[in-house]
Amino acid sequence: AKSPYRRALIPEGGVAWRSASDGAVLTAAEKNRLRVLAEEIARKAEPAVGPQGQVLPWDIEFGFVDGDLTLFQIRPLIERGQARADRILSTLLPPTTDRATSVDLAAVPSQRSKASVSEL
Repeated sequence: AKSPYRRALIPEGGVAWRSASDGAVLTAAEKNRLRVLAEEIARKAEPAVGPQGQVLPWDIEFGFVDGDLTLFQIRPLIERGQARADRILSTLLPPTTDRATSVDLAAVPSQRSKASVSEL
């Protein structure tokens, strides 16, 4: 999928949203440069290993400016998904004992459940 908008660096600093062009996101030369980068990373960077001994994927952030590849960041992708989101939410929400462990989506909310939802 491709967004109808793209981020663009602005001379004053920062970014602005611009209309994205139709068609391919990357040129053939840019795709080739990414293949070369992936080969370099596989050859030069020692991968991190997860708790079960599995090799972790890389979190790589990059961009192209006039066809030139700029590497912003590369690091092992240590964690992702629901466990991380749950941990973040648990630090933001105060502990409580009167929260339901499940919600019946077919039920009509009562005044009490509406108040509980608004507290989130």
